[in-house]
Amino acid sequence: MKILVLAPQWPDPPMQGAAIRNMQIALYLAQRHEVTLLTFEAGPGVGPEMHGLREACHRVEILPAPTRTNRQRLLRLFISSMPDMAWRLHSEAMWRRVEELCREEKFDAIHVEGIEMAPYGLWAARHLPNARMVYDAHNAEYLLQRRAFTTDIKQFRRLPRAVYSFIQWYRLRRLERNVALTSKRVLAVSPADVEAIFNLANALRNRVVLLPNGVEPSYWAPNAVMPQDVLVGQSALVFDGTMDFRPNVDAVLWFASDVWPLVRAERPHARFYIVGRNPAPEVLALSEDTGIIVTGAVDDTRPWVAGAEVYVVPMRMGGGVRLKVLQAMSMSCAIVSTPMGAEGIALRPGKDMLITFSAKGFANAILLLLSAPDRRRTLGRSARELVTSLYSWDSLLPVLDEIYPAHPPTSTKGGPTH
Repeated sequence: MKILVLAPQWPDPPMQGAAIRNMQIALYLAQRHEVTLLTFEAGPGVGPEMHGLREACHRVEILPAPTRTNRQRLLRLFISSMPDMAWRLHSEAMWRRVEELCREEKFDAIHVEGIEMAPYGLWAARHLPNARMVYDAHNAEYLLQRRAFTTDIKQFRRLPRAVYSFIQWYRLRRLERNVALTSKRVLAVSPADVEAIFNLANALRNRVVLLPNGVEPSYWAPNAVMPQDVLVGQSALVFDGTMDFRPNVDAVLWFASDVWPLVRAERPHARFYIVGRNPAPEVLALSEDTGIIVTGAVDDTRPWVAGAEVYVVPMRMGGGVRLKVLQAMSMSCAIVSTPMGAEGIALRPGKDMLITFSAKGFANAILLLLSAPDRRRTLGRSARELVTSLYSWDSLLPVLDEIYPAHPPTSTKGGPTH
């Protein structure tokens, strides 16, 4: 098949969750079909390509990433009925190129990665009425905003964020419904997201396909060759992720204010490492607290994850299956998580990781594991066994063969690259 893949950023090397998923799906399709990948540049500081995606695709086109000001965001909040995420990657150059490619090529399918690229997918579908559109829902975004609203509305100082989430909740629901109904198939990352998409319209009951996030067990392995060792010391707790992403910011702020003092009271030498790029100002401010280290961007998160005595997932909002949790499981980490942090993973609480609801329960679970190295090792082994059996990309991606049946290619690879 001839497939136009629309992705929010060039994903090789994959530097964060969405890019990892985009990378694996695009490479899998390109190895079996004639893929044209249209995307935006990933930005400065990107390392060398790792997976050969450029060579696998028939054509790759990378456009400059659009930018927008806070003033533009605020203006569109009041004058547009579209959600903020629909404007995040708004680019006149991308609109033109999508239209041109649809005139030049007779694509059999349009594969859309994430809600930011959905407007372009709808545009392509109008120009190619005979092509099937497939939407990969990285999250049920309206559900994420609903959860953010219900979390933020409980605190007066977060009222502006709660109002924002309330508005986005309804706008996203409307957009996601339109995108899903236009698509022949919708990929969802978790059973909860499947149900959330079902709830958008009865007609979607037979269109949603579960494709969880996955992991490369050989890369995320305790004995993997890593470029450096990170000496985090004993009683080291680690959280990693993109640190301007709102659910991650909320997670570490709650952990630092409600859980961390309880841990430090019993373990005064404990350290909490917040690892990840683009830390928000309120995250950077946590480094003023005793024992909290905010690293910012690192070349490779694996040494930090491997060095954790306990890997923590204090998530209170968000959705989908979190890649960082699968990666930590694959690294044989002992993990303590909220129920939302472990959502969508078919794990056994108490056997594969410890799940707890409250701040006090979270702190007690951490202290238990810090004092029980055998329990940490047992949890870590069980977690890795689960991930390698259920969540390796090799076992997950063949579901795409049902959506994109293979047949002999119509032309050779190696088209122009820009």
